Amino acid sequence: MADRSNSADVSEPAREFRRAQVIANPIAGRGRGSSYARELTEGLRAAGIETELLLTAGRGDAGKRACEVAGEVDLIVSVGGDGTLNEVLGGVGSASPAIAQLPLGTANVLATELHLPRRVEAAVEIIRRGRTTPLDTSQVNGRLSFLCVGVGIDGFAVREVERRRTGAITKLAYVTAMARVLGGYRPPQLSLEIDGVPVDGHFGFVLISNVRGYGAVFNLSPDCRHADGLVEVYGLRSGSIPALVKMAAVGMAGRLPGRAVEFWQGSRVRVTAPEEVPFQVDGDFGGAGPVDFEVSGRQVRIVVP
Repeated sequence: MADRSNSADVSEPAREFRRAQVIANPIAGRGRGSSYARELTEGLRAAGIETELLLTAGRGDAGKRACEVAGEVDLIVSVGGDGTLNEVLGGVGSASPAIAQLPLGTANVLATELHLPRRVEAAVEIIRRGRTTPLDTSQVNGRLSFLCVGVGIDGFAVREVERRRTGAITKLAYVTAMARVLGGYRPPQLSLEIDGVPVDGHFGFVLISNVRGYGAVFNLSPDCRHADGLVEVYGLRSGSIPALVKMAAVGMAGRLPGRAVEFWQGSRVRVTAPEEVPFQVDGDFGGAGPVDFEVSGRQVRIVVP
């Protein structure tokens, strides 16, 4: 298991963007994604940046368009939530356009952490300044992750949200899904391996994170660095409802790990169980079964204030 250095996140030299692609989820922001994206596009054009706009029509559109233009533009702007941003980051592949976000989603985890503005005028201004910071990306069972992966209770809840989803997701949808899951909940028995080293015993919940906040509600380790090639791993031995409540209370009132969970750092994580256990990837349902997580070594540049 790797040790973390004390180096801080490092900003990169400012850039002047000349050509941009705006990719927007039109139903984000309670249906305001379309109007916000058009306003943003006009603002970037007024700032002298040649800009095209795509309004997505369904899941996968953002990643497909990002892949198509990644080698042709020096900036892609994601308008929407963490899911839209995940698609964009996955779509650019090995290309190196900078990525900006106008956060209009439910949690906006990365935007909250990086203090990204929700106002169009402010977003145009930080893009015009051209300051970026690197961000690690990881692979989870072949899928991109840049925020966190949860195995256990949140996987069950996110799967429930996905089953009942009919449009944009609200915070209430997560709350009601969690309430349904907790009724008769039986925690899994998870085995954990970090950087090839098995951890003794079993766990009822495992969280793998590259950010300092979880769901825009819980506070995680302040030692997190977004671009050091490592992630934080939080393990809860008992996944019982009282243990989960205690973990949530510590995360809301202070910072995990505290005494609520065990804590490691590493670049490769494997989670297994005797049965298939649901997991979430960056807030979306990722599937069920063993989880193989690895920091990919590919970083993206995020536009920041």
